Amino acid sequence: GVGRVRARHLFNKGFSKIDDFKFASSDDLAKIPAIGKSLAEDIIRQVHSKGRKKLDAVSADQWAD
Repeated sequence: GVGRVRARHLFNKGFSKIDDFKFASSDDLAKIPAIGKSLAEDIIRQVHSKGRKKLDAVSADQWAD
C-alpha cells in the first residue's frame, strides 16, 4: 500500500487529491522518493479504474499500509 510516509511524499509533490493524479503518468510518480515503478503503475491503474468512486473517499492522510 501507499502508507503514511509515501502519502507524505506524494502530498509534498502536489498530489493531495485523487484528481491530482488524473494527468500524471506512472513515470512521473515513479520519480517520487519511495514510490517506485510498480506502485506508480498501481496508483495510476486505480485512479483510472471503474473503482475510482471508492478512492474518492480516501484522502492522502488516510492511506495506510
